[in-house]
This record gives sequence, structure tokens and C-alpha cells, in this order.
Amino acid sequence: DAPHHLRRGDVATYREGIVVDNEDANDISSLVDCGVPNRLVKIDRKVPPGVRCTVRLEPKAYETGKKGHMEGEVVSPTCPRDEEGVYWGYTTRMASTIDAIFAECPYGSYDMKVGTSERGDVSIDDPKFCLRKRRENDGKPARRPPSAESEGFDHLL
Repeated sequence: DAPHHLRRGDVATYREGIVVDNEDANDISSLVDCGVPNRLVKIDRKVPPGVRCTVRLEPKAYETGKKGHMEGEVVSPTCPRDEEGVYWGYTTRMASTIDAIFAECPYGSYDMKVGTSERGDVSIDDPKFCLRKRRENDGKPARRPPSAESEGFDHLL
């Protein structure tokens, strides 16, 4: 189990959910299905249906005697980690080049780097690690994507 994989009956300060409906055209709130049995969460802003969001809930919102919607607040997906120090899943990003994976790290640097290949066992942390340069091809056009050609690599990760 992981903190961000809640069971239906778990009481938690944060939950992930999917916006299922907007209250009405004049309202500035939306309804989110956060996996709480028979209860939707009314959030503090209008968000289009189908959008995933992280919601902060007060523990008293779970009280079973209450009817209707639970009240919640949309927060940044990093709030659970930043405010409570709990693992809340991972994020992905697009990098324009292989070098940009590390050079444009939004955290300054990564805690761990993992690379795999069927062609060897050298770690990217090994000082001898490098990508092989393109071999000259007797003037014949290379059959590589333009980005690979311009970088001069035989293999891209």
C-alpha cells in the first residue's frame, strides 16, 4: 500500500479525484468523485468535467451522519508531499533532448538516476559512460530521425 492509494473507506486529508459535474452555470464550484462511498466532494472552484485534481478535506467532512456533498479545496498535487511529507506518486515531463533530461531538472538534480540497455551494464554515473558518436557513412544519407542525425548518435535512449 502507498499513501496515495487510498481505499474507499480510508479517512485522509488529501485525495485524488475526477471532476464529474459542475453544480450549475452560476455556481463557482464543481463536484469531484474522490472514491468516498456515496459522497461527492464539492470543491471551491469551477473545473471542467474529466479533470483529475488533488483535494484537501477536513477529517470532520467524513462524518457519516452528514448528508449531501463533502466540502473540499483544490490544492497543488505537491501539497501532500510539501505539507505532510508523504509520498504522493510521481510526475513526468517531456525533455527536448537527452541532455535536457538532466540539465533541465526542475529539482536541481535527481535523487536517483536509472538507465537500462540491452547493450551493456555501464551506469550513467560511471565516468566512462557516454553515448557513441555517429559513424561516418561514406557520404550516404543516414537513416535516422533528424534529431538523431543532428546530435550524431547511433542510438538514442
